[in-house]
Amino acid sequence: LRRSLSTKSFDHTHNDDIGLPQSAMEDIDSCLFYTISYDVIGYMICFLHHRELHTIVRLIDKQCNLLCDAAQKTLRLSTHTPIEPIKYWMLKLRNVRVIDLSHNDHVDSQFLIWLRKEFFPLKLKFVEKNQRLRHMHPCVSSAELDLNPIIVDHNLMSHDDNSDQGMAIDLQLHVNLSFCFGIDCVEEPQLYGRGGVNGHNDYLKKLINLYTPYGINFNFYGNFRIINPSPTLQPRHVVELQLCSLKLSEVQHCFKFASPANRQFTGPLPRFERMIKNGYPTLMKWTRMQIVEVLDDNSHISTEPTLSDANEDAYDGVTTQDDEARPIKHFIVEIYKKNRREKFKWSVSKQKIQPYVDCWMTDSVCPYYDREKIVARLDMTM
Repeated sequence: LRRSLSTKSFDHTHNDDIGLPQSAMEDIDSCLFYTISYDVIGYMICFLHHRELHTIVRLIDKQCNLLCDAAQKTLRLSTHTPIEPIKYWMLKLRNVRVIDLSHNDHVDSQFLIWLRKEFFPLKLKFVEKNQRLRHMHPCVSSAELDLNPIIVDHNLMSHDDNSDQGMAIDLQLHVNLSFCFGIDCVEEPQLYGRGGVNGHNDYLKKLINLYTPYGINFNFYGNFRIINPSPTLQPRHVVELQLCSLKLSEVQHCFKFASPANRQFTGPLPRFERMIKNGYPTLMKWTRMQIVEVLDDNSHISTEPTLSDANEDAYDGVTTQDDEARPIKHFIVEIYKKNRREKFKWSVSKQKIQPYVDCWMTDSVCPYYDREKIVARLDMTM
């Protein structure tokens, strides 16, 4: 090919006559080289048997798939994807940076156990091996490592592990498990006994504390079964947690976000559950909803879809000025259930009583009627 190129390329001794710089002449030579290569490869393919040609095409397709897998940084699957395909793609995409499994119906507590026992250790070994190879062979490119994930190197096999202690591993991985209602109080399988408090341990907390130093971030937004009142929760998030628990008819998780003053009037839990089911049946098993944050009873701040169905994402609320004495936020929640549509006013305040200091909790929930409708009803009665 290079012999053919030398006969068809320009004579660089006459560059002044042509009027092109040296870099342009080199670009022309490279273009001619690739053109001749394409012609030679096409000529060779004409003499191949269809079986051999099929084998070559399959090899090329395999290399293209490896390149695509190495270049893909985001994994986002359907909300109804089973666990096994999710595990397959997570293991296949070696360089993935964002794993979005929000609203998935099949992600459960056993999936978290798989993350800690299998996926994250394999991810750490893969990244550590690549860092070790780059440290020993600076000439090896990232693309070559991606196309050859299993590189047998005799120097690597005899490498001392003590030299890698100074290497910091940063996976830069974000795992979005928001609104995955299959995750509850995770219990690690025990060989004997049940362990932990009431049969459960802090498995989720252990998972986060163990892998956060390696650059792994988790998002458990909206998972009401594993989230308790905390000063880190925003008021809008508290409303969404209560609504999600009512959607699945788990009133006990809605009750835990009620303020101490609210519990005195509506508790205990059996009485609270009867009140919700008999007095507010629209809140149970709703199909679609919308949250609006308001400054007062008359002025609306924002109208953002929050969790209108199982396939939509949630959005953070718009914060307003807090009352220094006792910060209170009001939300208008529009509930859709079958052919019915009702509005409720959610009042959330920051608590000052132990053990809920600085926690946003619900003080009251009551039906809400627009001012125009109230005036229309008064006109009809008059």
